[in-house]
Amino acid sequence: MRGIRELGNRELDEEWVYLILQARKIGLKPDEVREILNNAIKSQKPIDIHLRKADF
Repeated sequence: MRGIRELGNRELDEEWVYLILQARKIGLKPDEVREILNNAIKSQKPIDIHLRKADF
């Protein structure tokens, strides 16, 4: 994982910052947050989208 100094002057997403601060506030550790996010991604089912001309 990259350190803060390696990120440079990148803009941070306010929602992500809020979520991370909330996680810290309730005592979650970075590894716990990572695990929660990874589990959420794994549990998502692929969405099969069929677009037809009539759909537009």
